[in-house]
Amino acid sequence: MPIKVMIVDDEAIERTALKKIIERGIPGVSIVGEAGNGSEAVQLAHELEPDLILMDIQMPGLSGIEAIRQILERQPLVKFVMVTAYDTFDYARQALQLGVKDYLLKPCKIQEIVSMLQNVVGVIEQERAEFQQHAAEREKLQYLLPVVEADLVTQLLFDHVHDLLLGEMLRLLPDDAPGSFFVIVVNVIPALSSNAAPAEADAVVTRASVMGSGELYKIIKAQIRAATSGWIGPMSAWQIPVVVFKDAGQSYRLQAVSIVRRLLQLSFTLAEYKLFIGIGGLYRSLDDVRSSYHEALLASANLAMPAKHHFYEAAERQSEPLMISNIEKQLIEEARRGNWLNVEHELLQLIHQYETAKADIADAQIKVHELLFVLSRFMLELGIQAEPQGAIGQSAAYPQLKALAAVRVQALAKAFLEAKQRLAPDTMQRIKMYIREHAHEDISLEAVAEHVQLSPFYVSKMFKEQIGANYIDYLTECRMEHAKRLLSDAGKSLKEIAYEVGYKDPNYFSRVFKKSTGLSPSDYRKDLVTRTIK
Repeated sequence: MPIKVMIVDDEAIERTALKKIIERGIPGVSIVGEAGNGSEAVQLAHELEPDLILMDIQMPGLSGIEAIRQILERQPLVKFVMVTAYDTFDYARQALQLGVKDYLLKPCKIQEIVSMLQNVVGVIEQERAEFQQHAAEREKLQYLLPVVEADLVTQLLFDHVHDLLLGEMLRLLPDDAPGSFFVIVVNVIPALSSNAAPAEADAVVTRASVMGSGELYKIIKAQIRAATSGWIGPMSAWQIPVVVFKDAGQSYRLQAVSIVRRLLQLSFTLAEYKLFIGIGGLYRSLDDVRSSYHEALLASANLAMPAKHHFYEAAERQSEPLMISNIEKQLIEEARRGNWLNVEHELLQLIHQYETAKADIADAQIKVHELLFVLSRFMLELGIQAEPQGAIGQSAAYPQLKALAAVRVQALAKAFLEAKQRLAPDTMQRIKMYIREHAHEDISLEAVAEHVQLSPFYVSKMFKEQIGANYIDYLTECRMEHAKRLLSDAGKSLKEIAYEVGYKDPNYFSRVFKKSTGLSPSDYRKDLVTRTIK
């Protein structure tokens, strides 16, 4: 696209001369208009939208300086070159204040005109290229934002997120970190007919693992976006975790209920699905996001409730005769760590508390059923099919309930172990190789998981168990090793190295590098040179 130039001078012969010089001496430039006075220049600039205006200063009526000022009010990106026969400080000062790029002092040589205008045209072309690059980066960022958001939620719920990484992810997302928040879990329930065969039900559940990128997920996400501000996690096992930002203008309960109403409206358009929303407690620190998530899971235990939503409220739980909320959360946490012996211990401990308090055994049965249901949902999140956790039946006494609960937990543990054993022995190596090969790209946990056909949660768990870190730690390690190799090449700038290893922000790259090595990239390069000389 040629650079559009407009010439403004009250002498027609001057305009004609400049036009010929520009057309003959500067390729890639188009003269789109001429004006004989300041007022005409203002009007014509608005119509033609030139990139560069050569403006005579001394003209009858509206002066060139005032014309520049008025044009810039509407079109602040236009570049100006001042044309004048008066070499005075006052004109130069006013022109500089307005951002005029340069000036031509009449009379001037053709080569001076061409050289100066080539410089200005070069500036315009560079700005265009930078604008296009930034536009492409913004477009790419808009595409990546949902991935970054889903990754952030996954790591907040299932991993420890380093402060430096958390800060960078928050910087990319449009919403600031919330002052306070609560987690909701949107449970999607296929509306099977009451006489559906077990095989049909199993087929529906099996399809759940691939629904994360489907149309249903997009529809629910759009409804959540319309209802509230927050971070939406990936869909796994037909559950969508959402970190909801507390609205200062509403109470916690009122905000949650308004979100629920908005989501339940989908039931009228999605007749083949039902929704149930579990709502966790309100917290202020992101360190507590997992607690709110666990509460939302526990609130989702009874999907048959007629209200189709349920609050987990610690105050109500603590008013009961049994202080069991901590045991509930610890039980879920132990399951996430794969400590099934501890899961069994915690569940039996919970039953023991009911027994010690001489509580009605029916209440204990309900609680055990809820927790077994949550554990089975957790297994589905990992992509592991376990036996459905149906009702445990009536127990005549607490010893019988303990035995039944232990059997159910042991069945889940067996399914978990068998799933691990079915994994190819080189799965972790394949994951690590994939990350090494794609470390320079905008690689997400979901992309890594898809490569090995596992759930993101399971991949995250594998990293914790086998490497003792999360996938971002390993990705960063790969990038830093690559950066160290590139720093030995003195011909590469730090900005080039940052981009080449996968960082769009050189400043962030420098911070991560220093945190990883103890030295800034510049100091590391100097140290390399010193060691080479020795």
